[in-house]
Amino acid sequence: MPVEASPGEWQIAPSTCFTNKPGEPCRLQIRVTLPAKLSNSQQEVCFYLNEQLLKCLRSNTPEMLIPVTLTENAELQIKVDGSKKAAKKLLVQSLVPNKRRRVKSPWSFF
Repeated sequence: MPVEASPGEWQIAPSTCFTNKPGEPCRLQIRVTLPAKLSNSQQEVCFYLNEQLLKCLRSNTPEMLIPVTLTENAELQIKVDGSKKAAKKLLVQSLVPNKRRRVKSPWSFF
């Protein structure tokens, strides 16, 4: 059962990364705003991308920047002292569609 960031508490942005072509790596700075009750509690906040640990920090500031490189859609999870507190889907979209255009028409007289 995924836990979603509830409005007014956790804020995670942006959630979409754009690339020029499909399959290109996409670099993204994710801004995470902690709830007020957690921002100066000195608890350990850990960030996971698809179940892999990115980094752990002490929550001494209300806002954190997490650099992420994506090649496909992923899920960012935030755990505080080992328990899951928030999750957010991160999407990768390309500006060029992943389809080839037809050069010839599908029919012919000859």
